[in-house]
Amino acid sequence: MQTLPSFVLGSRHLATGGFQSLENPVTEELVAQASSAGLDYAQVVRFGREVGGRHLRALTFAERGALLAKCSAAIHAQRDALIELSRINGGTTRGDGKFDIDGATGTLTFYASLGEKLGARTHSSMARVCSWVALRAIRVCMCACHARGWRCTSTPSTSRRGG
Repeated sequence: MQTLPSFVLGSRHLATGGFQSLENPVTEELVAQASSAGLDYAQVVRFGREVGGRHLRALTFAERGALLAKCSAAIHAQRDALIELSRINGGTTRGDGKFDIDGATGTLTFYASLGEKLGARTHSSMARVCSWVALRAIRVCMCACHARGWRCTSTPSTSRRGG
């Protein structure tokens, strides 16, 4: 069985206890285990704000877009493995997994192109535009979810579809 590590506070964290089992929802076969035991959440939040946030705010939108393009390429490079993982861990069909993963890479690529178009601008020079884009993106995602019949809530659900 695979034990999933976390990348947190700039390094890999592998818990030694407090594990939750991750099961195949169709066969109930144990797929992996994961735990956040031993993490100091206040420290994690501080690190995100003071280290990660500071570095992200220093980047131009073009630099951020380039990072998103690299993320998209990394996901695409593992496409087949991720489709299989979606099937095993999410109980999805291969077609649903492809749709989800290709949608993720396409979305990242689209946002990367927006970053490229915004160029050397920074967060402080674009705060209003970013707020508008974020709200627009949320509306588009909500419409897509409702069109596919997905439950779109802020809380996790064991079922992707339903009322």
